[in-house]
Amino acid sequence: MPLTTKKLCGDRDHQVISPVDYVRELAANNKLENLTGGEPLKSTLRDFWERFQYLRPDHPALAHGVEACACSVPILLFGDEGRALKKQAAMVLGWEPMLGFGCMTHCTDDPESHHGHKLNFDGSTYKTRMLYTIMHKKTYGSKKSGNKYLMSLVDCWASDHAEAMQGVVVQHGPETIRVHLIPVGIKCDWPALVKLGQIKRSFYCDAVPHGKGICHLCMANTAACPDYSGDGWKETMQHSEAFTAPWDAVPALVSQLCPGLDEWQQAAFYRLDLFHICHKGVMAELAGSGLVTLLHMRLYPARGSFEDRLGLVYEDLKSFAKSEKLTLHMSGLTRTLVRFPENDTYPSGYLGAWLKHGQQFSSCMTWFKGADTTVVLKFLASFLQANLGPDSDDYLKCLLQCCQAGNKFLSILYHNELWLPSAAARKVVKHGNMFVYTYKRLASMAYARAMTRYLLIPKHHLFKHIVLTLEEQLKQKGPILNPLCDSCQMCEDFINKISTLGRSVSQQKFCEATLLQYMLCVQRNW
Repeated sequence: MPLTTKKLCGDRDHQVISPVDYVRELAANNKLENLTGGEPLKSTLRDFWERFQYLRPDHPALAHGVEACACSVPILLFGDEGRALKKQAAMVLGWEPMLGFGCMTHCTDDPESHHGHKLNFDGSTYKTRMLYTIMHKKTYGSKKSGNKYLMSLVDCWASDHAEAMQGVVVQHGPETIRVHLIPVGIKCDWPALVKLGQIKRSFYCDAVPHGKGICHLCMANTAACPDYSGDGWKETMQHSEAFTAPWDAVPALVSQLCPGLDEWQQAAFYRLDLFHICHKGVMAELAGSGLVTLLHMRLYPARGSFEDRLGLVYEDLKSFAKSEKLTLHMSGLTRTLVRFPENDTYPSGYLGAWLKHGQQFSSCMTWFKGADTTVVLKFLASFLQANLGPDSDDYLKCLLQCCQAGNKFLSILYHNELWLPSAAARKVVKHGNMFVYTYKRLASMAYARAMTRYLLIPKHHLFKHIVLTLEEQLKQKGPILNPLCDSCQMCEDFINKISTLGRSVSQQKFCEATLLQYMLCVQRNW
């Protein structure tokens, strides 16, 4: 597979793997079905676009009808920073087909309801994700210049995918076909989405009473919708005169990959990553506060220090995980792990900053595996169900309801594939709305008791957008896309692998050497 050299800002060479070259190599090795989860290429793609047209009938890929999409592969772009040479950050850019080899939980429902389309979760990420390039943070360019080399690289990334949209001629069995890679969106964690997408409305802009806005899909926290705690933000989305584009100048990713789309559809090209919104966001907040609540409400013996009592919780958590055959990655529970250094800080379970009375207090590393959030929520639900009675505190009953709603919301999604049956989607919406309602009630009850628990963060708003999208697809009575397809946990695994390869190469040829190491790993996994 050849490397292509790009000239960034006219004065710096940088190597990439062109998506067009990747497709050519897949075809040359009879591996084009890797792009459709091992299923027959043409029939699978034709069926996908036949269903997708109900969601996006105006999508440019469908301009010439479904039959013309028989060789159009729907893909998602992704990017994020990993720890590479000298454990410094490096930006990894890549792409993945939407159609994969299945979900890690292996859906047990009737596969006919999914029309043969599976989520891209199973299998080695060397096989299911495709690298474009890697760039060390030292070569981004200065902050004053706006990370000019990184943004120039993003422009090249967009240009190469625009070329792949036009198609690449390859041999597939006895016939010659033109394969088109069609970007349906880009998915990243929120900070990376802001950086790569040049978005001006995000959690960075959260302000009181309002500011630039916190959401690229609506006008929440702007003058048009200063109070977004209710449903007013829903009136500032698509087809609303209040909606404005979430950027100052149209980014290359949008201008080159979203031809013919209106401003809101262009903004929706930036997808909502359910993994960071839930596992490392709203549900991690619930998990951290829930563990502290067990101790505060005396569901564990009051004797001993807070750390000692957390140790008792951890032993029960470990036993629960073992009995339920769940994998627990954390090796203990401490104040640091639940981000609770003092009694007036907000506990949580994700990587971030401690909060003290709404202000940044310090930084810490909490449990770093999103899967641990799921285990903790299942433990909390099981423990509370076993220990609560009719006369128990409403605060604890509400916590149980919230944990159960969060668990059911995720469980249904993970036990389905790319397309959700209507019955499953209705349950997901029901439990998603219940999670939002009970979490807000928990936060209000904690505030009334003068306790710093259950912090309301901007990701709650993004969670509402995910639920709203499912509600709208249900109303259309057509196919319903599983929001897990926009989840980034497998991309995180891939980015970690690529970054690790970058730790053992020469700094002078960091990018080129890492790409060569990557190609060896791909060859082994093919």
